[in-house]
Amino acid sequence: MKILVIDSIVPFENDRIGEIARALVHHLNARGDIESELLRIPHRNGDGERLLADMDVCQNLRLENVDRVIALRFPSYLVHHRHKTLWLLQQCTQSWVPNEPTASAEDRKLSDIIQSDDTQCFTECRRIFVGSLALGQQIETHNHATSHLLRPPVINPVLLADGEYGDYIFANGIPAPNRLEILIKAISRVSAARLIIAGVSKDSPQYEPLRGLITANNLVNKVTLELGSLSHDKTASFLKRALAYLDLSSGGNSLGLDTIEAFAAAKPILAVTDFGEKHEIVIDGETGKVVPATVEALANALDSLFSDRERTIRMGQAAHQTLNRLDLTWPRTVETLLAPDLGPSGDQGNGAKIRRNAPCPCGSGKRYKHCHGRYN
Repeated sequence: MKILVIDSIVPFENDRIGEIARALVHHLNARGDIESELLRIPHRNGDGERLLADMDVCQNLRLENVDRVIALRFPSYLVHHRHKTLWLLQQCTQSWVPNEPTASAEDRKLSDIIQSDDTQCFTECRRIFVGSLALGQQIETHNHATSHLLRPPVINPVLLADGEYGDYIFANGIPAPNRLEILIKAISRVSAARLIIAGVSKDSPQYEPLRGLITANNLVNKVTLELGSLSHDKTASFLKRALAYLDLSSGGNSLGLDTIEAFAAAKPILAVTDFGEKHEIVIDGETGKVVPATVEALANALDSLFSDRERTIRMGQAAHQTLNRLDLTWPRTVETLLAPDLGPSGDQGNGAKIRRNAPCPCGSGKRYKHCHGRYN
């Protein structure tokens, strides 16, 4: 069977979803009975005209010699195919513009076009999986689409194994402007605190304010900025040697691959109380520290992580055990994506029920209750 994984990305750039796409192709090929390749369609978010042009490219693409398609994000999932599975890890934010009170008439028109095309695309998909509960809720609200939750596993667990607990906290990306000053002031209050921020771009609007705050608070020796987009290997290297992971995002729309990878490296997470879906597994005092986004609260949490290393390490080990219980593995992910077209009640798409002790329709040789019956 020939399976084409489709993704949209800026040429010569990479991100976490791009890494997931490559990992998926690798694990599909590892089965032995599948031949898989990755198709990366050039796309950069821009104005309405640019978005519509990229959507047209995907919709007019015709695929030959492909048995199945697995698409990961906008606009690549608009490619037509008779057997398309959507594993939605990112949608176009412009499709939600009507909810914004400041949206212009032009913005609303663009949003209507995107929503209409998305809705048509989702009805063509054999199955839809989403990387987060929030994404599932969004497509149900805006596109009336039903989905199944399938969070992405760690890209390469080997890179995060057998780490150590160093003398710094690691963050991947600059925090939002409203959190930046709070973080820097908190670090200045804790003598032992040291922070490494990776993936910092000089083109980011937060770069100059961050540099200014570091200099103004005499933190040049305590806050290190790793410039440029880091490879997954390099990011994993920083993470596995960190004491903990810092996540100051708010209201996130996913559990977050950074969260999953921090837990895989047995690192507790320092987060704020409004950080969305991650509350499922980041529990204050057990797998990390969850505090209000204030200078005092962050400073106290930082001091606790650095001064009581034994407790910090125990929280990291508990985080790793929590991740193991979630069973986010590539074999299970591939098995789920390749499942036959089963409805939520366990039918085969034609209304015929599958008996729990019957062979699974996917051809694994297992009983249905021990195979895809677990996921339906």
